[in-house]
Amino acid sequence: MKKIIKVVLILGIMGMLCQYFCKCLINKHDRVYSLISSDNKRYLIEEKFRKVKDNHSYYFTVKNKNKTFSFSVFKDLDKQEEIINDIRYYKKDNLVCIFPIYKRNTVSDVYCSLDNMQVSYSYLKQIYNPQIDWIIKQIQKNGYDISKNDSKKIKKGDFISIYTDNVIEDYIYTVWDYKGIYIVKDGTFLKKDLLRSDKYENNLSMLVGKYYVTFDTDIDSGVYYNGVILYNIKDGGRDEIMFEDSLSLNTYINGVYKNRLYITDNDTKKQYVLDPDKRNIKEVGDKDIGFISVNNNKLLTIRSNKDNYFSDSVLNSKITKLYGNVLVKKNKDNYYFLTNNGYVYEIINNNYKKPVLLFKFDGIKEFRVKDDAISFIVNDTIYSYTDQFGLKPIIVDSELKYNYKNIYDFMKK
Repeated sequence: MKKIIKVVLILGIMGMLCQYFCKCLINKHDRVYSLISSDNKRYLIEEKFRKVKDNHSYYFTVKNKNKTFSFSVFKDLDKQEEIINDIRYYKKDNLVCIFPIYKRNTVSDVYCSLDNMQVSYSYLKQIYNPQIDWIIKQIQKNGYDISKNDSKKIKKGDFISIYTDNVIEDYIYTVWDYKGIYIVKDGTFLKKDLLRSDKYENNLSMLVGKYYVTFDTDIDSGVYYNGVILYNIKDGGRDEIMFEDSLSLNTYINGVYKNRLYITDNDTKKQYVLDPDKRNIKEVGDKDIGFISVNNNKLLTIRSNKDNYFSDSVLNSKITKLYGNVLVKKNKDNYYFLTNNGYVYEIINNNYKKPVLLFKFDGIKEFRVKDDAISFIVNDTIYSYTDQFGLKPIIVDSELKYNYKNIYDFMKK
């Protein structure tokens, strides 16, 4: 009898270990399931999960009669399947909202349809929609707090000011200040001088992973560059990478791809890639073998180095066919596009005909999408948007009215 119990225990442990290792190896799933909510409404749910490195992403399409809601959740929920346990439904005049509740009583956001178009909570606040305030109060009565009110608390520096309570905890922002950068994180900022002399146009600097990389333009000869300066914006620390052969003043930055910086010397017609993690630089292209470029987020070789600047914009014929000449960006499996009149939309689960209206501004500049966030400049202010934290002003710098090209950037910690 004891032997039988021992064998059963061993088999049980082995089964649990097998389940654990199988779960570790599975990095995606697609599920379609139905749900009857606590208020007896029936929903059809499409759930897609993807794990890439340490990033966990859930994508949902939820249908109830003639209403469809699409949304994403970027949380580590142990790769669980069919994670929506309940959906609360709210309606006030022409505004209909759902509030999903996941396993472990986890929540993310409220998702709304205004006049049959899905819109974000931030957009509803932008247009001063009174119905959303009533709906948020109903959600709060049920014990959930998802308020995203902007803080007006400001910390001022010599040139920039920051909204201290609006700086998202998981993100770091950089702002070029002619001799160096402001590093904005955790509700405060730090100024780091990298150069001795002013560099007004920031065309020789770029954020590469966690390193801010800038050419050492403090040169005595005035005819070439000897190397670049690295500053670790996440952990602190300054370093330099010296070029084996000096680069001419006619050198320009192509862009960043997978945390490596590509640069081209237009005099020698040679292209180089700089890896700040490995502290090295090597030649990768010239007029004979061609030059590396990035198109639609893919590396390719072109014959000419003219106008070889990388772009994080992507091509999507379905979006342009439906919405015309728009600027398209991609983050993970979601597409984002900016229209000529300042509307920003998100497309989730390839629901091209049902985009989510996120927000609207006139005069959006330097529109960036990465690391599960959107950021951009309007007038003298840098804004940031995530589904979880909403739309918030982060940094104010009066110089942004006149000088904004490549002035700011951000990264996720």
